[in-house]
Amino acid sequence: MPLVTSGGFWRWAIPALCGLLLCGCPTPEEKTGAQPAPSAPPTAASQAPSPEASSLSSPAGPVGPGPAGPGPAGHPQPEDGVPGADRLRVIPLQVGGLTLKTWVADTYESRRLGLMHVKSLPEDCGMIFVYPAAGRRAFWMENTYVPLSLAYLRSDGTIDQILDMEPLSRKTHPSQGVIRLVLEVNQGWFERHGVKVGDTIPGVSGLIGY
Repeated sequence: MPLVTSGGFWRWAIPALCGLLLCGCPTPEEKTGAQPAPSAPPTAASQAPSPEASSLSSPAGPVGPGPAGPGPAGHPQPEDGVPGADRLRVIPLQVGGLTLKTWVADTYESRRLGLMHVKSLPEDCGMIFVYPAAGRRAFWMENTYVPLSLAYLRSDGTIDQILDMEPLSRKTHPSQGVIRLVLEVNQGWFERHGVKVGDTIPGVSGLIGY
């Protein structure tokens, strides 16, 4: 092989060396790998819900608590237009010297529905909402046909606040303090029976929310 002059050698060698080095290098796509597609936007079901309503609608005529015990699975949703109170267990509460037959709304589904779509509430009946932890709450009366009074209760059952709420209103009624339980009865029931802020309702502090 004839010898190559110094200048000629580099003119030949440099392109050849570059070719050898480049032939084994991955392309940018191979180097980084395929990236995952961006996740889809959240659906309505995964968005944060609006504040839990106080209650949704029931058949015409009085509705009262049935036998105690857990209700069947598949709790109605507010938009279904049917009540769900009759699916809940019932406990007696001693309030104002009287026994109040009380539905227990202790799950997200039952709290969200509450007394919505109930058309008539017997005088000796109510509903208690039980939360997993204390916090500030806000209730409204959308899809709720019965005028109600609401008592916000602290974890020990002490009444922190009493409010009257008008049927079918979207006005929110926020709690002033940190509460874990909410008791709903016919409007004016607390006043009629001498129940006031600062009173304690026995037997509710042990209720557990889910």
